[in-house]
Amino acid sequence: MEMIPPAPEVIPEPAILVLGRFQPLHKGHTFLLRKAIEFRDEHHPSTTFRIMVGSSNIEQSPENPWTWEERVELLQIWLKSEQVNHSEVLAVPDLGDPQNWVSHAENWHGKSGILVSSNDSTTTLYEESGWQVHTVSLTERDTFEGWRVRQNLLMLSTLNNPDALKEVMSITLEPIIIDWLLEDDFRIRRLAFLGPKVEHVG
Repeated sequence: MEMIPPAPEVIPEPAILVLGRFQPLHKGHTFLLRKAIEFRDEHHPSTTFRIMVGSSNIEQSPENPWTWEERVELLQIWLKSEQVNHSEVLAVPDLGDPQNWVSHAENWHGKSGILVSSNDSTTTLYEESGWQVHTVSLTERDTFEGWRVRQNLLMLSTLNNPDALKEVMSITLEPIIIDWLLEDDFRIRRLAFLGPKVEHVG
């Protein structure tokens, strides 16, 4: 696999860290991010809050419709809207080898810090690598699964009624995310052209 973007020449300083693909940034993600920010502000206020966008080297597909640059931009817009200080968004490419993921990802996100996660497998990988992990329990996890959000957007991708689009998308996406998606209608309409592969359902 090609490593896009390349690892930074200087390994980042320790941070409060959240990992995700954010395809797209939905309400499940923003719930986790707000909990992570609360944890940082309460326990480590001088520490950088760092969001890592995963799968940056994976080609566009029904599972990965938005580029890593787009997802970084969207997260930066969201952080600004939330007035989160000492924060940054970086990208990390996939390795295709879960057992060596942490040592790989450390070259992009830093070799120490605290991971905030709601994902059991990610938590286990980082804890086994000696990381401190702060876990967050998500509510309505089924509603906010990424594949469900993408399937809904795919069904909406041919509609020409912005009000109807906003109403349906508001169930799983925050207004600032909806505005970003509608700012350039190809951000949604591309979903109709990325098939024919069908995503796993359930």
